[in-house]
Amino acid sequence: MDLSLTIGDRKFDPGIWLSSGIIGMGLEFQELINFQYVGAIVTKSISLHPKPGNPPPRLAETTGGLLNSIGLANPGLAEFTGSIISEITQLNIPIIVNVVGDEIEEYLEVSRELDKIDQIAGLEINISCPNVSKGGLSFQKDLTSLKKLLWLIRTKVDKILVLKLNASLNNFIDVAKLAENIGFNAVSMVNTYPGMRFDIETRNYALGNKTGGLSGPAIKPMALWAVYQLSSCINIPIVGGGGIVNWEDAVEFYLAGARGINIGTALFSEPNTPEMIVKGLVGYLKHNNLNSVSEITVNC
Repeated sequence: MDLSLTIGDRKFDPGIWLSSGIIGMGLEFQELINFQYVGAIVTKSISLHPKPGNPPPRLAETTGGLLNSIGLANPGLAEFTGSIISEITQLNIPIIVNVVGDEIEEYLEVSRELDKIDQIAGLEINISCPNVSKGGLSFQKDLTSLKKLLWLIRTKVDKILVLKLNASLNNFIDVAKLAENIGFNAVSMVNTYPGMRFDIETRNYALGNKTGGLSGPAIKPMALWAVYQLSSCINIPIVGGGGIVNWEDAVEFYLAGARGINIGTALFSEPNTPEMIVKGLVGYLKHNNLNSVSEITVNC
């Protein structure tokens, strides 16, 4: 049974990625996850300089989901390329590095340096974080600056490039089309949706940054809608995610038009989610006399 995902000249088998921001650099979960059921790890975001992130508390549970306000905390490019990448490669799994920046020049410098590292399979350019005051969603909102950013990265980077989109902005289809026209190889979506909670005992904000990004099963219907809307508008692969906790959820994303899937918040409660999804997909394909996840399409 073929569960693979092909992006550019790279094949990921299975086409199941672990989303950026959930498992750090991957090392933190190496004793919990059977990585033979994972096609790639998307690292925690990497910026040029270290970022402390947002003030605590950074996580707040909600009904059917999780709010986070990490704020792109990360060790910075030098530490990542100096020691962390060599440790991650010992997991023997393709590595996609999530790249962030406050300015175009920062994105470009980080991307060019990472492009030199053979152990890295590709870059995920993150223009969709809702929890920072600079960079993040500001680039997705400004198509003129975004066009310049994506074009510069594409002209300087040889590795496969994936654009991380936020579907909470209504221009995500235009942004994806722009990325495809410039030469990006795939789109990853959805990121989290803006949200907040209050502590009714203290009458204060549940998150130190007041607002955060909502993930988990609560956002799955919206994520499916976004993937479905985009799938008929672009030809490059969509790596879809948002609330996937089991193989049935994964099948829905394939039906919506995704060619691969992202798993995130589910790993907090069930680290074996990738294995369960792979085994469930294989069973689903056999039961329906299908040979590949690419054959999971809507009957109409």
